[in-house]
Amino acid sequence: MAFLLYVIYALFLRKSSDKVLWGIIAGVWTLLIVLSSLGLDNWVFAFRYNSIGWLPVFCVGILLSRHPVYISWRWISLGVVLFVLSLFNRYLWVVSPILALFPVAAVLPLARKESLQNVLLFMGKLSAALFVTHAFVRQQVLAHDQALPPEISGLLYLLLCIVVAWVYRLCLTCFYKKIHL
Repeated sequence: MAFLLYVIYALFLRKSSDKVLWGIIAGVWTLLIVLSSLGLDNWVFAFRYNSIGWLPVFCVGILLSRHPVYISWRWISLGVVLFVLSLFNRYLWVVSPILALFPVAAVLPLARKESLQNVLLFMGKLSAALFVTHAFVRQQVLAHDQALPPEISGLLYLLLCIVVAWVYRLCLTCFYKKIHL
């Protein structure tokens, strides 16, 4: 899924207009909601767990990178409520990956301290690499997590995800610099 999203990004989305991105978001969400309305949950899950189902989130990420936004507390509160409701509602579930951004936005004001801002900026720079590498890391940790307490296994997973994503990003950066010299 991740590989396909990056291929789609490189070939089609990188230079697409905002209107095209919004059209993709609306089209995929409409497809998923219609399928859900028709009771075709197997199709919803099939799309949701591949690159097509994640195109809306990916497109929103592209749009937010192009146009950073300020969201008022009223909208953040509504987003948090809708996110919680999406855990129980089949139609809101379709948009839950986007709604998940609202609880994150709610805690961002806590990041006023410079040290926390630096951590968030570091993690933001790693987000694409984390997206690509976390499944591989999860497989490795799950293969050995029976021998570890869940707290240790979870912390190991988090730490390894960050380290592997950082190394992956470093390798990509070096590779990118070499081919553009």
